[in-house]
Amino acid sequence: EWTADVGPDEELALTADALQRRVVQLGREVAGTRHARLAMALSCLVMIVGGALASLRLKTAQPLVIYCWAFFPAIAALVTISTGKEMVHRSGLEWLVVLWGGVIAIAILSVLSFRSVARS
Repeated sequence: EWTADVGPDEELALTADALQRRVVQLGREVAGTRHARLAMALSCLVMIVGGALASLRLKTAQPLVIYCWAFFPAIAALVTISTGKEMVHRSGLEWLVVLWGGVIAIAILSVLSFRSVARS
């Protein structure tokens, strides 16, 4: 027999809360993965341009030196993308700054290298 005095089911409320938390977490995972893929794609282009500009700027240097000037910033970008993605998954969208930070840093370095090469 049903009565009007019966309140909400506590177990159902706990399950609904858990489901809501999982939906929010999945939304963060989707956003983090989507941004990480976009950042990886853009970082490839920025790394190629940055490496080419480094080779132009360091035209008298040994090839290994030029490779290092292109390689280490690229590794830093990959680390920031991966770290940012994981932090977005765990904590929220505010960590997108870290995810995109490496790509933006390489882009800034590329612009500065371009200005240096264009002057000479």
